[in-house]
Amino acid sequence: MKLLAAQTATTATNLGLGSATAVAVYASAITIITVIDSDGTEGDTDGTTVGSITLPAASVTVIHKDSDQFLKANVTNGTYTKIVSSGT
Repeated sequence: MKLLAAQTATTATNLGLGSATAVAVYASAITIITVIDSDGTEGDTDGTTVGSITLPAASVTVIHKDSDQFLKANVTNGTYTKIVSSGT
């Protein structure tokens, strides 16, 4: 994986992460990550849920999303890092 940006703390609001399409997510505790569709607003909590996943504690997971979609976490115990994943 190639890093494209410094890590950003997970938040309970929508983050576009610089139009990232692949994001490495570190969760220090059990965390629910939700992908919000483009009808959402950056920094808000609105928008249609595309899907959600529960990440286990002390894990790193790569999440792929469209460039106009957002990520939102249920807690602020992790980090996002914009990446280029292998094969892209």
